[in-house]
Amino acid sequence: MARNPKLVLDIQANVKQIQQTLSGLDTKIDKFGKNVGEKTSSASAGFAQFGLAVSGVQQAFGILDNTVGRVLRNVISQGAQFEFAMDKVRGVLGDLGTDDNMNKLANQAKELGRSSMKSASDVAGLQFELSKLGFTSDDIINATEAITNMGIAFDADLSQVAEVAGGTLRGFNMETEQTTQVADVMAKAFSISALDIDKFTNSMTYVAPVASQAGVTLEETTAILGYLANKSISGSMAGTALRSIFQQLADSGSDLAKKIGRPILGFDDMTRAFKELEAQGQDLTSVLGFMDRRTAGVFANMIQDTETIELMKESLEGSAGSAKKLADIMADNLQGDMTELTSATEGFWIMVHEFLDPALRGTTQTMTSFVQQID
Repeated sequence: MARNPKLVLDIQANVKQIQQTLSGLDTKIDKFGKNVGEKTSSASAGFAQFGLAVSGVQQAFGILDNTVGRVLRNVISQGAQFEFAMDKVRGVLGDLGTDDNMNKLANQAKELGRSSMKSASDVAGLQFELSKLGFTSDDIINATEAITNMGIAFDADLSQVAEVAGGTLRGFNMETEQTTQVADVMAKAFSISALDIDKFTNSMTYVAPVASQAGVTLEETTAILGYLANKSISGSMAGTALRSIFQQLADSGSDLAKKIGRPILGFDDMTRAFKELEAQGQDLTSVLGFMDRRTAGVFANMIQDTETIELMKESLEGSAGSAKKLADIMADNLQGDMTELTSATEGFWIMVHEFLDPALRGTTQTMTSFVQQID
């Protein structure tokens, strides 16, 4: 096969650019390594006894052997992965995915990745989930940090937490600025009841939209779900039953509203009605006379223990700061330190990727073009 002079020149130019970037990067690493060495000389002496002492921080980043191949593997596996994740966000945002908006989202993801137990790619995943829920770039920025804290606090996948938090915000017609409130309520509820993220999700899927229309807040709805979870009534069973109860309470033509003597809207009116029914001696047997079997058991429990539900609601209304506090506790240990190191290391490779990306893409595209022309 004849040699292609243009191919050779194009690849040589891109390789030269890669080498220049790596040379500058090596200087930065050496400087950083010297700073680390000065501050950790005593620790290094201790590590040396076990044969673990290294020069600078090169081994931590996997480039002690100074091979370009090792660098490129990390750049591709981590830096390119982050770029691809952000492009997925851009694709869903459509016209709203402007360069300015995407830079803001990417910078937020990288900053949280460098400073928390969740990586930049994890954060990009939650941003993608929020974009699928119809959130704008500003909405995503408003919600991202609180959801990241939720993921750390619950030791949960950020994409799952984003889906739960976003759906809850939408279900209760809340603003994205209230994401921290959602996070705090969930963190507190999971601490004082048998609720967890799966039970909460499965229940809220059914009840949140109806609860909002019935005048019941997130805290009030979560208090009832927490109470029911403690009674081993959770997930879709609790969600569908509570949805039915809210609907029947608000419907003046329902047997339940007729039994109470009026339609009910709002938590306070509901708890008053429950206490009235309890005073009348209503129990499961009598409740079955005006409610279906699947809902009657849940309803009977609620009217017999209204005060417990009210106390849980009061606790959730005082939940501000719960998610951040729990996230800090989860991070304050060796496991948290190691996880943060992993996230910070990914941030390093993302930075390297941003330096090398033009040259790497140029080389790849040139080689691809050449291969495509082979008969």
